[in-house]
Amino acid sequence: MWYDSRMSRAPAATDFSSFTITTSAGTLFSFADDGMPSSVPAGTKSFKGRIESGKFRTRLDGSAASTTIGELYESGEDILFSESMISQASLCATTGTSVLQGHFYNVESDVFLGGS
Repeated sequence: MWYDSRMSRAPAATDFSSFTITTSAGTLFSFADDGMPSSVPAGTKSFKGRIESGKFRTRLDGSAASTTIGELYESGEDILFSESMISQASLCATTGTSVLQGHFYNVESDVFLGGS
């Protein structure tokens, strides 16, 4: 479990999304699949997702990720973005495409890390 339901800030999803990340660097929403949100849903403070397939890299320092530069995430791993990271993250698949699916939440990312 990612959080303690007895906490005062129990997460509630504000939306679900699926992203197909390619080898051209972009922001999270530049990879939104058809019918998915194209911007941060109202009330969102974090995003928690799982890499469903492939590998991708991400950078949070304002520089573009590339197929070889950035923090590597692989299929089966979870990813957690704070509110500011949702818009500033640069993502890039290492080869082909990578699929990331998850929910936007109404609580800060620290709730998923055990904050109260």
